[in-house]
Amino acid sequence: MVICGSAVGLACCFGSPAGGVLYSVEVASSFFMVRNYWKGFFAASISAFMFRLLPVCSGSFETITPLFKTWFRQDHPYELLELLSFSILGILSGLAGAFFVFVNGLMVRFMRSPRRITKFLVKTRVLYPALVTLVIATLTFPPGFGQFMAGEVLPQFIWSGSRN
Repeated sequence: MVICGSAVGLACCFGSPAGGVLYSVEVASSFFMVRNYWKGFFAASISAFMFRLLPVCSGSFETITPLFKTWFRQDHPYELLELLSFSILGILSGLAGAFFVFVNGLMVRFMRSPRRITKFLVKTRVLYPALVTLVIATLTFPPGFGQFMAGEVLPQFIWSGSRN
C-alpha cells in the first residue's frame, strides 16, 4: 500500500503514472513482485486522470488542459533535420548506455577476481570511491573538459547580446 500511495502521489504531482510507479518501486521497496506493477500503475493512472479532471468538475477550467502549456507550431511541429538529429542523439545515447553497462560489468568482474589489488580495494572501501571521484573531478575541472560543461557554456548563449 505504501508503494501504491507513493506512486499515486507522484502521478498526481507530475502527471506521469509510469514515472510514479517506477520511482515508487525503485525507492520504497527492496523486493517488489512484477505482478504487483499493474496495481500501482492503475492507481497512479486513475490519480493522474482525477488530478486533471477535478479542476474541470469544480468549474475552474472549461476542459482538461495540459500540465505544461507550450506554444509550438501545430502545422509542422518538427522539421526533418530535427528528427534526424533526434534519432542520432537517441542512437548515441543508447550506445553510451550500452558502453557504460559493459564497463560496469568489467569492473564488477575485476573486483570479484582474486587479485592482490582487488583484495586491497575491498579491505579499504573508501579508497575505491575516492579514486573514482578524483578521476571524475580531474576530468571535469574547468581547465580540462569542465570548461565545456553546460553550466559554464549556457550563460554565454543566454547573455550573448548587449548588456545594459
